[in-house]
Amino acid sequence: MIGNKETGKTTSMISAYGVLSKNGVSGFKIKALNESDKSELDSLFINLKRGEYPLATAKRSTYFFDLLYKDSPIHRFEWKDFNGGIINEKNIESVQVLKEDMQESSGIMLFFDAEKLYNNSIDTKVRRILHIISQNLVSIERVFYVAIVITKFDLLTDFQRHDIDTLLSPLKPLICNIQNSEYVYSLWIPTSCTANGMINVGIPILYMLHGSMSTYCDDKYAELVDEIQKYQNYVDNSGFFDDIVSFFSDEKTYRQLAQEKYNQVQPQIEYYNNVIEALKHLQKYIEDVDLLKDFFKTKKIKYNF
Repeated sequence: MIGNKETGKTTSMISAYGVLSKNGVSGFKIKALNESDKSELDSLFINLKRGEYPLATAKRSTYFFDLLYKDSPIHRFEWKDFNGGIINEKNIESVQVLKEDMQESSGIMLFFDAEKLYNNSIDTKVRRILHIISQNLVSIERVFYVAIVITKFDLLTDFQRHDIDTLLSPLKPLICNIQNSEYVYSLWIPTSCTANGMINVGIPILYMLHGSMSTYCDDKYAELVDEIQKYQNYVDNSGFFDDIVSFFSDEKTYRQLAQEKYNQVQPQIEYYNNVIEALKHLQKYIEDVDLLKDFFKTKKIKYNF
């Protein structure tokens, strides 16, 4: 995820972690794998609920989580946090690190301040980062997800649904590259996280995980088809004659090989089916949720960052 200073990216991450690690969303939860990360994030979330906002990210950080569905782990993922200030087109190394991370990941979350975006007042540095990201998207030739996260959305008190084009206008070059790609998908997500309430904060990461789980399922399906075919070949070749050959050759029978292959593949099939069930549920949740609904109920809130 990438966001410039004061976009609320770090606050968004903490709130997403808090919501998804405690009560979860629609049956989904996340669990930090590193105990020190868990302690740090838990503490920051408690402070956030008291109205104490975290300091901005000063470096590139990496966190490891499990995604749980109905309290069972179904997907392990890596969450990389970039501060926009460390990416500079004149710094070839930072640009290359970003490019490599995008090539290896299933998607990227981009964070923008709602008021600055709506007023077309995002600064030059942000526009340069967008240009770098847009260029990288052109070279991606696999399924890739982009979450456009609009933070502090509750401050747009007069916003109506027909204002969406105005809001996203500064992102037109990025959106055009996404629309012109056969591999890249995107979703814009208005969010808000204050001591008074948190809206849509878990959806960006769930949208990203939908993408990585889809890729996993595609790859795993092809692998399982191959393994099931091997099992079927063993079954087809088993029988009385095979038992005799095995007796004299001291080799395993096809019946034994079939049982071993079954024992090996069956847990993978059960796990795969659980992921598929979760994936379908997650897709329906993302498709059905009204991202703007709750913002027409909120009042303007003053931020401390």
